[in-house]
Amino acid sequence: MSGVVSIYVAWKVFRWQGKKEHEQWIRDQKKAEWRELLDVVSSSQTDLVRAGIPLEQIQENAMEESLRAKEALLAVDRTFDDRLFINPAIIKPFKAQWFSLVDEIKRATDLDDHTAAASRWYLAFGEYIEAMRATARKDLGISDEDIAKLK
Repeated sequence: MSGVVSIYVAWKVFRWQGKKEHEQWIRDQKKAEWRELLDVVSSSQTDLVRAGIPLEQIQENAMEESLRAKEALLAVDRTFDDRLFINPAIIKPFKAQWFSLVDEIKRATDLDDHTAAASRWYLAFGEYIEAMRATARKDLGISDEDIAKLK
């Protein structure tokens, strides 16, 4: 009888450990997805601001910058859509806000207007990234105390 109990306890421990490892694997995948999303969004900001300058104001590299901005937009869009482990309900508002920010920079009609819009955009972008980081931390179960311990 004690052999059966031992096998049962071992089986329960094995299942518990397997579940725990699976949960950690899911958390690691989420963490990687958040890191990739933050990296792609952050790296695209300069290309998007430069490409938003009205074309008649740029003599050199206008087509190259425009192409780079389009590639950055596509990369951000794909990255938002490719998230498998992050809840889509969390991502959807960030994607909508991202494209609102992009539209704002595109609305500039001349260089002076663009310079003012770019300045506002960089500030708004900084707030956007910080909100995304805070959401990622919350989604991953990382507290402010955890962050403070790392410093």
